[in-house]
Amino acid sequence: MGLNSLNIDGRLVRDSEVRTSQAGKPYTNMRIAFDTWNAMKKEREPNFISVRVFRALQLPKGQAVMISGKLEIKEYEKEGQRVTFPQIVAFDCTPIQFVKVEQPAFGGAAPQESRVGNVVNAFGGTVQPSISSPSPAPASSPIFPSDSEIPF
Repeated sequence: MGLNSLNIDGRLVRDSEVRTSQAGKPYTNMRIAFDTWNAMKKEREPNFISVRVFRALQLPKGQAVMISGKLEIKEYEKEGQRVTFPQIVAFDCTPIQFVKVEQPAFGGAAPQESRVGNVVNAFGGTVQPSISSPSPAPASSPIFPSDSEIPF
């Protein structure tokens, strides 16, 4: 038995689509964009993945979300070609709003952003968490340590 659980945050690349299953239950399809760090190129690279939430959730393009769920990979044939379709089946989907927090970061006086939103879980309940993002690293410091800084 394996553990299939992930948490990811990103932004919707288009408005979410609410549909109804054959059993009459609403579900939402969305596609999100998120960044990953490429250590070789020392830059961020965009990635995209489809997400399915088993409840009605109307979100606009560009909305930041935090997704908790599992990875599901479907395979099928189309015109003689084998197609692989990865998607996230979400247990929780949190729309995130960015608000200014008046506290200095790294000695500077610039306000920082924090994330707050309502957790909308797959079972129909909502929770109001207070989620704060960590302060960004100064531009002069690397995100990952160099090989000489790693002790092994």
